[in-house]
Amino acid sequence: MARRRARYGDDHWSVGDSYEKLAPVALARGKGAQAESLSVAGLEIRRKVWGPKSPQVASQLLNVAYFQEQQGDTGRAVVPLRESLAIAEATQPPTDLSIITAQRVLAIDLCASGAAVEGDSLVRAAIAHVPADPGQALPYRLQGVFGFCLTRQRRFAEAEGPLLAAEAGLRALGVASARFRSVTVGWLVSLYDQWGKSAEAATWRGKP
Repeated sequence: MARRRARYGDDHWSVGDSYEKLAPVALARGKGAQAESLSVAGLEIRRKVWGPKSPQVASQLLNVAYFQEQQGDTGRAVVPLRESLAIAEATQPPTDLSIITAQRVLAIDLCASGAAVEGDSLVRAAIAHVPADPGQALPYRLQGVFGFCLTRQRRFAEAEGPLLAAEAGLRALGVASARFRSVTVGWLVSLYDQWGKSAEAATWRGKP
C-alpha cells in the first residue's frame, strides 16, 4: 500500500484495493473496528474513482456491512446494505445476482434486528426471481433466510418447512455447501428452542 500511495497518490484505485485486502487481515487478528475502518477507506476511494452510484461502490458496501456484522452490530449494517441494494436496483434487472445478494443479506439483518416483516418481504422478492434448482445452493439459502424471518415473527409452524427443506437441499449438495448448511442448522435449533420443542432442538444441536 505504501508503494502504491507513493507512486499513484492517495486516491488511486490500487490504494483502495490495498485497504480492502488489509481489512480481513485485521479482522483475523481480532481487530474488528480496524477492519471496518480499512474497508470504509477502500469504499471512499471507490466513490471517488467510479462514482457514488457505481456497481463497484455497491459491492464494497456489502463488505463494509460484513465487518460491522462481525462486530455484532447488525442494526448498523442495515444502512450500507440498504444503500447497496438501492444502487443495484437502479442499474440492474431484478434477477441480477447483485440484487439477490443484497436482498438476502439485508433480509437477515433486518430480521435479526427487529424488522422481520420488512425482511420477510425482501426475501420473498428474492425467492420470486431465483428459479428452483436442486443443483444450486442459492435457492436453498434463500429458503433458509425465509424460515429464519418467519421464526423471528414467531410463526414457528410456517418456518419449519422452509428451514427443513433448506437444510436437506444444502446437505445433498455436499461439502461445498457445508458452511451454509451449518447456518441453517443453527436456525433450526433456534426455531425449536423458541417453539418449546426441546427434543427437536437437542436433535439438531447434535447434528454434525
